[in-house]
Amino acid sequence: VGIYCALRVATETCVQLQEAVWGRIFYKISQRMSLILFKHLHALSLRWHLNRKTGEVLTVLNQGVGAVGNLLQIAAFQISATILELL
Repeated sequence: VGIYCALRVATETCVQLQEAVWGRIFYKISQRMSLILFKHLHALSLRWHLNRKTGEVLTVLNQGVGAVGNLLQIAAFQISATILELL
């Protein structure tokens, strides 16, 4: 029972560390992606902006940044872990 408890604590500690590290990385990724997209939007013509609904553009941008973060998280923590197990 003691070994089981120790393994549970170790597992939870690893999960918490992973989330803490990923939180910082995700923040930096989202910040950079948002800045790149913001610069791109400012470079577009006034006509493009007048023909679009601002709310829709912002929604798509937020979803895109979140999707990139999720994709990187899956690649970093699930696919790489699977590859390590296979080795």
